[in-house]
Amino acid sequence: MSDCLKFSRGDYVRWPISTLVFTASEDGIVSPVEWVYSYGFVIEVAEGMHDMSDAIIVYCPATGDWIVAHVDDDKYQFELVSRRDNE
Repeated sequence: MSDCLKFSRGDYVRWPISTLVFTASEDGIVSPVEWVYSYGFVIEVAEGMHDMSDAIIVYCPATGDWIVAHVDDDKYQFELVSRRDNE
């Protein structure tokens, strides 16, 4: 596995699942301000080829859900919370 991967096995990640607070501009444009997140651990990473992004398998202990998705999937918008300990 290369060092330039966005996520590694054992990383703790989060992704937005709902919006808690919205704001509206004077023009009536409504935008999210505060998100509700779900959290999980990266179990496996599959490196992408050429223009394909890496895929990850994430386990969410709070719900028991498993997610398989590309790391750049707009549906999940994964963010790194913390890196695994390399010891």
